[in-house]
Amino acid sequence: MAGPGIVTDNNHPTQWRKRGRIAAAPVYSSETAGGRAGSDSNGDPMTSVSRYVARGVLAVGCAVAVALGAAGTAAADEWPPMPDYPTPFVPFETKNFLTPTDPGYWNPLDARERLTSPFGTSTRIVCTAFHGVTYDCWQADEHGNPHKLVKLPANIPSVTGSSMPGGGNSHYVYPGFIPGI
Repeated sequence: MAGPGIVTDNNHPTQWRKRGRIAAAPVYSSETAGGRAGSDSNGDPMTSVSRYVARGVLAVGCAVAVALGAAGTAAADEWPPMPDYPTPFVPFETKNFLTPTDPGYWNPLDARERLTSPFGTSTRIVCTAFHGVTYDCWQADEHGNPHKLVKLPANIPSVTGSSMPGGGNSHYVYPGFIPGI
């Protein structure tokens, strides 16, 4: 026995339990239910719910993608400010880095500071240091926007210089140039 608006179809593979009796799954048709709002062309309301949920998930995914894309473009840093008071941490411009195009970059006995960047030393580089130990560096991208370089914990591939002041020279990497760094 089916309730109003439910068409029992013996050929329908899905069955459901109603008050202890097994009956055919409800199938809404335009003749018996007067057409269900939100149902698809077959009259199945679950298909329209699935589509509704899929559209919502797609909308949220697009919003997240736009937000992450906007965050990537707004990630430019600021150049270190020139202090208006006496301090030993004065920013200075430098090009004194070994880059992968220099043979000394690959020499493990060369303890000079290294820079791994898509720009090499061709764009502006500003660093702060104290008593000859470099702390932070920024490098301009192709548009002149500053980006703070990532300082690696060791001057890889150098194996010397760890006994120098401040633990020796460092290896700096342009943000996002090496995946995971």
